Amino acid sequence: VRHHSEYECPNVMVKCPFEDEGCAEPMMRRQVNQHLQEKVAEHLILVCKQNKKLKQQLQDLTCVVKRQLCSAQQMDDKYSTFTWSLQNFRKLVDDYRVCSPVRSPLFWLCGRAWMLRLYPNGAQLENEGWLSMYLEQQDTANSSGRTEVCIIPTLPGGSASTLFKFSVISRAANIEDRTMFIDQPLRFGQRDDWGWERLLRTEEALTLFCCPDGHLSVTCTIQVQPR
Repeated sequence: VRHHSEYECPNVMVKCPFEDEGCAEPMMRRQVNQHLQEKVAEHLILVCKQNKKLKQQLQDLTCVVKRQLCSAQQMDDKYSTFTWSLQNFRKLVDDYRVCSPVRSPLFWLCGRAWMLRLYPNGAQLENEGWLSMYLEQQDTANSSGRTEVCIIPTLPGGSASTLFKFSVISRAANIEDRTMFIDQPLRFGQRDDWGWERLLRTEEALTLFCCPDGHLSVTCTIQVQPR
């Protein structure tokens, strides 16, 4: 009985098939075909109005997306900084010999994922006794689960370049931070990592830049520039 009433009975009151477009005229099921034939023009006008409304909504959404993209690009033009605090730096120097890197936590700057790679005793034998540090951009969308390194990011619509600098923060009032910076934008695909083999002598880092509690702070400041 319920199925007959809901789907078959000709004397049950039903809604017009164009109700979503604005037709609110009530009718019995047996009157639907006649209603559709008699109201073709009215229904067409309702459909046109609904189409116009949807077009306006699409235009509004398009404007919102364009503003957000513009805002994101403006953010990319600004410098952003990550601070990495290496706890018990002397132990790191003892534990990580030449060519052995310490990696920072993953961090996000300018809408991209990055990581720092620091060698407490040098990245190569010829740099033993120096801090070496490099910047990597992390591909977090890699489906294989393996982190791939690509240093200069790609923006929608083209490649991008980046400027960055590293600073080892001084803990003494009379000693300035040790800062190294890239003064020319670096483009995607030129090489696999960027940084300095000789950022600071390890002994200087231990004696002049470490806090009394033994931790060392370094910063990485990045600016991404759309092409």
